[in-house]
Amino acid sequence: MFEEIDNDRQRTFLELYSENGSLKDSAQGAGIANSTPWFWEQSDEGFKTAYQKAKAIYKEKLLDELESELKKRSLDAKERGSIIALIFALKAEAPEKYRDNPPETRLTGDITIKLAVPSYTDNPILPEAPESSPEFVEGDYKYIDKEGENGQKGTDEA
Repeated sequence: MFEEIDNDRQRTFLELYSENGSLKDSAQGAGIANSTPWFWEQSDEGFKTAYQKAKAIYKEKLLDELESELKKRSLDAKERGSIIALIFALKAEAPEKYRDNPPETRLTGDITIKLAVPSYTDNPILPEAPESSPEFVEGDYKYIDKEGENGQKGTDEA
């Protein structure tokens, strides 16, 4: 199954792990220390990929077994009490499939909005721009001092 792995102990470990899912039992069966697969995973990219494959194989087998056992027990009236344990096992192994409430989706990041606004003179709703300087527009104004009081009406005539 793991022909791409040349090291016999690595291959044995991966085959055992894909069957039983136990790091301890697989390491013992391959005749290595429990920490050895971690070191292999850190130093050997080929082993790391194969180890992920072994984990996926085991998880798929486990889910198949749990689902079939749940179906069997749900049909047998005597076995119904132990169904809850199976449901929790399924939720633990495949939360993306058996989650009670899906997680809320949150989007983060920058948002760029581009608006096409016609120029001032092209806008049919707005009046044409005044001919005078943009800093001063003729007309009445109201004077407000720094405190925002004493509003006095004035004119633009000096």
